[in-house]
Formats: sequence, C-alpha cells, structure tokens
Amino acid sequence: MNEECILVRKSNVYAPDCEDILFNGINDEAGKAKGLNPIDTFCFSIENNQKQILGGIKGIIYYGCLYVDKLWVRSLLRGKGWGTKLM
Repeated sequence: MNEECILVRKSNVYAPDCEDILFNGINDEAGKAKGLNPIDTFCFSIENNQKQILGGIKGIIYYGCLYVDKLWVRSLLRGKGWGTKLM
C-alpha cells in the first residue's frame, strides 16, 4: 500500500464491500492474536406463502456474545409473539 495516498472517506449509503473488508480484517486479526473463533452473522425472516418478508432479525455472534442490530415485525403481526420467537 502506498502510504502517500491515504484517504478517509465517509459514505451515507450501505457499502457492502467496505463492510466485508472490515469484517474479514477483524476476523483475521482476532484469530491470529488471540486464537478466537471467527465472527458469524445470522439473519432469520418471517415470510408468508408468497415469500414476502413480514419481519426478521439480523445480527452477529462473536467472542461468545450475541449482538442483534436489527429486529422488525410488520404491524399486523405485532403483539402475537413473533418478536419473541425471533429472539
């Protein structure tokens, strides 16, 4: 890497390439430095017969911890235990 061409850039949109590089870098470094298991992502969805997503949960499991960063259930299903089932 050319140290003379360093740039910090902010993005207001989802940047999967950047996220993948950061995610893989953390996994690699933690594995080398501490012998930790890789970080694992998960996503579960509630779908109807037409495969429309009516709710879901997304997060990561790392270093023995579970982190949920998104949980959503469509209003017509709220109060029926779907959020609890996803958790």
